[in-house]
Amino acid sequence: MVQFKLTTSALKSIDKFGGLDNYLLESKYVTEGKGWEYKHIILNVRKQRAAKAAAAAEAAAAGQAMNKMEE
Repeated sequence: MVQFKLTTSALKSIDKFGGLDNYLLESKYVTEGKGWEYKHIILNVRKQRAAKAAAAAEAAAAGQAMNKMEE
């Protein structure tokens, strides 16, 4: 669980962006502090997930190529 102290206007902005993750990633006002730290954590997790998805897609493509060769 993540705890932040927020103003009412910040809550409205978070809602406008579609959630805390999107707000941290897209807002130009997140430049320091805990928000900045969590922004980079989110970016790193997204990069890791993208790399895993790419590796899985590559493995699936290689498996399909092997199946075609066997036929």
